Amino acid sequence: MTAQLMFMRHAKSSWAEAGLSDFDRPLNERGRRDVPRMAAWLQLHRFVPQLVLCSTALRTRETTELLCQSWTQPVEVDYRSDLYHATAGQYWSAATDALDRCRKVLVVGHNPGMQQLLVKFNRQADHFPTAAVAILTELEPTSNLGDLSPPSHFTDWKLMEFMAPKQLPAH
Repeated sequence: MTAQLMFMRHAKSSWAEAGLSDFDRPLNERGRRDVPRMAAWLQLHRFVPQLVLCSTALRTRETTELLCQSWTQPVEVDYRSDLYHATAGQYWSAATDALDRCRKVLVVGHNPGMQQLLVKFNRQADHFPTAAVAILTELEPTSNLGDLSPPSHFTDWKLMEFMAPKQLPAH
């Protein structure tokens, strides 16, 4: 099976509580509304991951929980503190390292790292909105099943889809 790496920015978060730390900001109403719509789109297009790597910030955890509640199949979730405001390289390393566990991995994280990663695959990308998802596929599947080293160079992958909530049909 061809591997897929997916990168999703957390859904829209709330700034209502002035004294709340960035790490503890929850999703707002729009964020809670957008995630099930994105989850349905992912399921419809057969992009439901086997594994989700999720930042431990509240808004990414809530995004991941809403995704998982929307899917019809169970998904393994790995909450990782190193993904809180990670760089593009850190998101990429986490995703490619997980390919030895499964072939469909979703990373739920933050900007600017998500935006910087998207630019590596689409130079014209100027925005990675909240709850948007980038779907990457490996260019050539590994032919030797005994080879445990997954393709990890950016050049081994192409951007297959990019979807944001505003691009979805009105519900």
